[in-house]
Amino acid sequence: MDPGLPHSCPLTSYWLERNPLKVHRTTPDLPSSADVVIIGSGIAGAAAAYHLLAQAQQVEVPLQLVLLEAREACSGATGRNGGHIIPIHSRYFNDRVAAAGLETTVQTTQFEHQTMLQILDFIKRYQVDCELRPNGCVLSCKDTKEWATIQADLRAMRDANVDLPTEVWDAQECRQHLKSTDFVGAIKIPGCQLWPAKLVWAILEVALRQGLNLQTYTPVTQVIRPPVSNSQDPKVAKDWAVRTPRGVVRARHVIHCTNAWAGHLLPQLAPYLRPVRAQVIASARFRTPLLWPFGISFNHGFDYTMQRPDRMVIFGGMRYATPNMEVGVADDSMVNQQLVRAHRRALNQLARTRLAAPDVTTAPTTTANSKSTQVDVENAWTGIMAFSHDALPWVGPLDGLDASLRDQYACVAFNGDGMPRAFRCAEIVARMVINRVSGRLLLPTDDLVPAFLPSARRGVDPSQWDILADDHRFLCQIGIPPPTSRL
Repeated sequence: MDPGLPHSCPLTSYWLERNPLKVHRTTPDLPSSADVVIIGSGIAGAAAAYHLLAQAQQVEVPLQLVLLEAREACSGATGRNGGHIIPIHSRYFNDRVAAAGLETTVQTTQFEHQTMLQILDFIKRYQVDCELRPNGCVLSCKDTKEWATIQADLRAMRDANVDLPTEVWDAQECRQHLKSTDFVGAIKIPGCQLWPAKLVWAILEVALRQGLNLQTYTPVTQVIRPPVSNSQDPKVAKDWAVRTPRGVVRARHVIHCTNAWAGHLLPQLAPYLRPVRAQVIASARFRTPLLWPFGISFNHGFDYTMQRPDRMVIFGGMRYATPNMEVGVADDSMVNQQLVRAHRRALNQLARTRLAAPDVTTAPTTTANSKSTQVDVENAWTGIMAFSHDALPWVGPLDGLDASLRDQYACVAFNGDGMPRAFRCAEIVARMVINRVSGRLLLPTDDLVPAFLPSARRGVDPSQWDILADDHRFLCQIGIPPPTSRL
């Protein structure tokens, strides 16, 4: 489907309330040309800019780089998520093996863990203040069916010789660590909580110092090859015309970091991608008692929560509380009130045995007083994810799918896992572009998971893909009745 352009008046997430790059334009006028144009300024676009400029300097390849953003910087999914970096670890391991094969599943699992380590290295190197808390994430199970599924996936990952840190908690250990009797088991995996937009702004600030030209509020409406005239320089004739309401930028290379909106500028990708709206609520700051020092994911990743240093709780997920599970929705200008109500109920249920007495410095205690077990909601927002037909990202040169797209690249379709995927994907795309700009194999690119390449999808017919059916199947695996109404 064609998701259109990002909505011009989206909701403001908590993360974006104080954006230092909100209306940044490096030059008052749009540059008329560039070696590379990047479209989109989330973690993928920012990382692509940073890596391109750093690598170009390293191999001494001159590079003019322009980044175009339809709205404010980091206004897409990265600026609207739940504030986690949760590598996929063992989640869905058996299902992923059945869908993509053991080799791709192992490669993807290791790739995400390495991406998180790469982000941590960037944060340390540049002393980024983004409220980083590398306290791990607990995949918690309320249902014995879900617990059996998670344990089977963990065994399969270990049998495949994927050795990642893991703590396994039984029901008693869940009561000890989560202070709740709601959970029958859990595994704690490496993961982080952070202010995601602050990370992206820091990446962009480094890239700006390296020479990036960032143009916000400049939506790209079309990327085409303009007609060739006899008087044109043959080199210029190969350029792409990147059209915006503010003018046209001619560029030899274009990197699409538009995630859920990729199908609008790239109709060749539209059959393989679906926008899916996610929704998040935030509790009142300071008035919320101390709950957990780590992130929590439950219902096999459909739901997630974490607590910030000011005790604000971020809670998201529960797409299964709506008939269409928000599939095909690309509008982040409004919330689904049905989900707001479901989030309130679920958060209060989850927190009820972790809520402290009025003096929140004391240890949390169980209480039967319903008034003291209510978490006040301060804010709610939505963000648009991009799901692909094979649950894998699209990364690399698009002429691998369609020869007419030579010198265009994708770094999109992160299937809700953009934080542990996009930064490293963007680095590898940057190396691909440097090699093509220079006409030489200066940098290696073989560390990309081969199944992520657009060329790996050549000849694949996505017409039978039914994302709702996939979601329903996963819900049934963990004992949650799927929505009764279908699109």
